[in-house]
Amino acid sequence: MNLGWEAVKFFTTLHVGIISFGVTILGLTETSLKWIVIPIFIIGMFLSNLGYNTRIRYRQYYLRSLYDKTLIEDQLKLREPLNGYPFENHILAISPTETIDYPEESLIDPNKWIDKYMKPKGTVTYNHLRIFRMLGFIYLIMIIGVAILYLFNYLFFK
Repeated sequence: MNLGWEAVKFFTTLHVGIISFGVTILGLTETSLKWIVIPIFIIGMFLSNLGYNTRIRYRQYYLRSLYDKTLIEDQLKLREPLNGYPFENHILAISPTETIDYPEESLIDPNKWIDKYMKPKGTVTYNHLRIFRMLGFIYLIMIIGVAILYLFNYLFFK
């Protein structure tokens, strides 16, 4: 789980730096330097897509490892209720999280199960993915805005 969080921290820090650098350049009085932010924001847009894909890949690794764990537990009979205990959930299998209710569903069709839990709403993964998409949209708006302002300035004040 640490790999996904490290990637999110890395990309978040990178985006804060890119946006700060771009806004700083836009705040300069020298008009001729302002066009430089367009390639910077294009790079940021590509990096937000890379962050999105990295988070998706990590989620796939996590769900695949959870499937493997469930398969091993099933083969070792760790999912069967223990004798002598009244509650049916007294088992030796390890539950992953509350959002993944029945990991044993993965034994029926692993790919369908992974698709089901790939981007569930209300999870940390879902929120990370939304943040990366919003960053890409913010970069796009900034690119269009700078291009319009630069073009307007060039056409009417030159």
